[in-house]
Amino acid sequence: MATFGGLALLLPMLIMVLHPTKLTAVTTTVVCVLFVGIVLSFSMHNAEDKDILAASAEYAAVLVVFVGTSTTTSELSNGAIGAISGGLIGIVYFDTLPQA
Repeated sequence: MATFGGLALLLPMLIMVLHPTKLTAVTTTVVCVLFVGIVLSFSMHNAEDKDILAASAEYAAVLVVFVGTSTTTSELSNGAIGAISGGLIGIVYFDTLPQA
């Protein structure tokens, strides 16, 4: 799972760095978030739907922050502030879930 997690973050970032257009960044993010969500739903058998949703949302937030900071000339624009806040809210929510 650690290898999958590392590749899930590094491969989209590598694609977005090597082909730095907004269309590539958005398409890569959408495809990777869908792929990771599907993989998580099949690999986390004992997890509830909300756990998979929270993990997918946190992953999406990381990619959106990368997209926002790498495809714009101004700092914290194009949704980066929303992505950062969404990621923080997701982490707080995910950490406050009761442990089984």
